[in-house]
Amino acid sequence: MNDFESYYSAAVLARQHQGAAIYGGADDVSDVKLLDWVPSDAPLAIAAQRAGVEKVRSYVYPPILADILIPLSLAPLPAAKILWSVMNVTSILLVVLMLGRMMGFDCFGSGSLLLLLGLLFSSPVYSCLFWGQVTLILTLCWMFGLYAYMKGWRAASAFVMALAAAIKLTPLVVLVAFVIWKDWRWVRDFAISLIFFFLVMGAISSPYALKDYFSHVLPSMSRGLPELSNHTIAAAIQYLYVALQGAPIFPIGLAIPGGVIQLDKTISMVALLLVTVVPLYRFRKTMTARDRIVALALIAMVSPAVAPVSWIHAYTVCYPALALLWGEAFTHRISNGKLILLVVCSIILNSIVMTDVIEGLARSGSYRVLASLMMFVTPLAALVLAYLRFEEMGGQRAVHDAADSTRDLTGLAR
Repeated sequence: MNDFESYYSAAVLARQHQGAAIYGGADDVSDVKLLDWVPSDAPLAIAAQRAGVEKVRSYVYPPILADILIPLSLAPLPAAKILWSVMNVTSILLVVLMLGRMMGFDCFGSGSLLLLLGLLFSSPVYSCLFWGQVTLILTLCWMFGLYAYMKGWRAASAFVMALAAAIKLTPLVVLVAFVIWKDWRWVRDFAISLIFFFLVMGAISSPYALKDYFSHVLPSMSRGLPELSNHTIAAAIQYLYVALQGAPIFPIGLAIPGGVIQLDKTISMVALLLVTVVPLYRFRKTMTARDRIVALALIAMVSPAVAPVSWIHAYTVCYPALALLWGEAFTHRISNGKLILLVVCSIILNSIVMTDVIEGLARSGSYRVLASLMMFVTPLAALVLAYLRFEEMGGQRAVHDAADSTRDLTGLAR
């Protein structure tokens, strides 16, 4: 639970009114070293050592996560780890419960059991539990945001989604959908909630911690991290550049130029626009209430693919979208091609198969370019599924338009 040890140590500092020091070791290094062990004389490392942790990795999240975990920091680290694991397992059960209700399953029926098994046999979920990651909590925030919005609880939906965005900035992308839909009440509640969380961070961890995060840590993280297990478009482009230069990629043997980093940021942004923003705008007038829920789940699925850094556990947030897509596959007639695609993409997004393939190719030394190209597979699986589902919404619009045209022609004939 190395990741949780970092959160816990940061929470100890926040509780001791040393929140301004939580980024010591992460705010004065290059992006390549962001995930290295914190120097032993840094406040975060000292807090970890007092808790019984010999070495701790950098804390690279906004201060709100450390602030929220202050109650856990009151317990000894072993007890805090148990409590954190209980919270994560509870998150799994709550995600299954809300997904089951959304899909019309009984709480203890076979449908809910299948949803639970799907999560329990998911490699991203296992990775969350193993490393003590926060991604299961973020997945619960996404899920509750969808469920609350379906129920018409706009303020609750906006509040929880703002919390997710405050913990990890990627969920901010969800705001685009509500602006396109002109749901200004939700946007207002989201903005108010986000301001509230920033005030909390400033009050507990100090404004300096916020400044340090946005001026030093975030810019380094936004460059991406050249790691083979970083399943993003940005990392794939960086590795492809290195491989094409003939340099080794395991470990990486070449510095990434600024132009390449700017290129991968641009391509990631274009992918986000084409896969989510454009179809959201095109089909905004004909989206049903269910379409909107599915669209929000698809945005969650796309977010790790276009983020600068997404380890395998980041793809836990894909699960609500995958569950909804499988629910549609069981209740609607789909082509064999789409079913095969759904099976393949589900395996890719819920297992470590691509990580094993990529690392195996990279270790050989003779297949550097192929290994780099394979790094595109996981993010593309999320993007392709989302794009095809959005296009189905466009097909529904075509049916509606055809029906409207038929009614118009009938009226003229009469």
